[in-house]
Amino acid sequence: MNLIYFLIILGIIVLVHEFGHFIMAKLFGVYVFEFAIGMGPKIFEIKGKETNYTIRLLPLGGFVSLAGEEDVEEKSKEIPEDRLLNNKKIYQRFLIMIFGIVNNFILAFLIFFMVFLFRGAPSQSTKIVAVEKDSPAYHAGLMKNDTIIGINLDKVSTQDDLNLIMFFNKNEKLTFVVKRNKKVEFISVTPEKIKEKIDGKEIERYRYRYGISLNADRETGLVNAIKNSYLKLKSNVKSMIKVFKLLFSGKLGLNAFSGPVGIYNVVKDQSKANGFLGLIILTAVLSINVGFLNLLPIPIFDGGKIFFLLIEKIFNKKINPKLELALSLIFVVLLVIFTIYITGVDIWKMIKK
Repeated sequence: MNLIYFLIILGIIVLVHEFGHFIMAKLFGVYVFEFAIGMGPKIFEIKGKETNYTIRLLPLGGFVSLAGEEDVEEKSKEIPEDRLLNNKKIYQRFLIMIFGIVNNFILAFLIFFMVFLFRGAPSQSTKIVAVEKDSPAYHAGLMKNDTIIGINLDKVSTQDDLNLIMFFNKNEKLTFVVKRNKKVEFISVTPEKIKEKIDGKEIERYRYRYGISLNADRETGLVNAIKNSYLKLKSNVKSMIKVFKLLFSGKLGLNAFSGPVGIYNVVKDQSKANGFLGLIILTAVLSINVGFLNLLPIPIFDGGKIFFLLIEKIFNKKINPKLELALSLIFVVLLVIFTIYITGVDIWKMIKK
C-alpha cells in the first residue's frame, strides 16, 4: 500500500508541474507533441488532435515535448514556424518554463490552505508557555512568557523559524534573544542530547532537548488559513535555501538528499505516524522541493532554461541549440550518477536501521 501512496504522490506532483508547462504552451500557441507522466517506455497512451497523452514505465518525473526543442528537431520541421517554441518571444518562453514551478508552489499552498481551513493551523506564536524544571532552558534562565525574537544572528518571528534554526544547529549552544517585560535578554542554552528509543530499545538516533514549550493552540478561520499557508510555504522555501547554503559551504554532504528509496521511506513513515493527513502534508512539502530544485540554473531543470533565456536577453543572441542540448545530456548523465549514489546511501541507511 505504501508503494501505491508513493506513486500517487509522485504522480500528482509531476502532473501538476508538467501541466503548468503544458497550459502556458497551449496559451501561446506552441505545438505540443506529448504530455508524459513518467520516463522510459510507454505503457498507456491517448492520442489527441495534436498531442499524445502518455504514462511511461518509470514513475520518476515526466515531460512536455514542445515543437522547436532541439531533441524533437526532425518532427518540428513539419510544424508551422509560428508554432515553434524557439520562435516565441522571450517573455512567452519564460512563462512556459516558469509555470511548472509556479504550479508546484500553488499546489502546496492549496493543500496547506485546505488542511488549515478545516482543521485549523498550528499557532506560530514564539511566546514560551512553559519551561520544564531542571531542563537546559530552566538552568540557562529562560522563563515562562518570554517571547523568542531571535536565535544567534537569525531573526525569529514564527515557530517554523525557530524549528528550522534548531534543526540545523543540533547539539550546539544557541543564544536565544527574548523579549521580557519590554526588555531584550540574551540567554545561551546548550541542549541535552538524548538517545531515542523504539519499542523501549535505544537506537542510533538522537533528539536534542531544550525544555521549552510554545503555544500549541490551533488558529481557525479563513484569514488565518491564508496567512498560515503562506508562512508554511515560506518556511519550507527557507529550509531549502538553508540546505543549499550548508551544502555549498561544505557543512552538509550530498547524503543529506534523498532519492526514490529515501522518499518512499518518508512516505511509509508518514503513513504510519500520521495517516492520510500526514501524506497530504508530505505531498505539499515534496511539491515545494520539486519547485525549488527546478529553479536551480542547471540545464536539465527549468531554471537552466530560464538562465539561457536571461543570457539571450542580455546579449540579444540565442544560445546555440546544439550547445544547450550537449550541456543537457552531460547533466543528465551526472543526474543519473547522483541518483544511483543517493539511492545507494538510502539503501545503506535502511540496512543499518
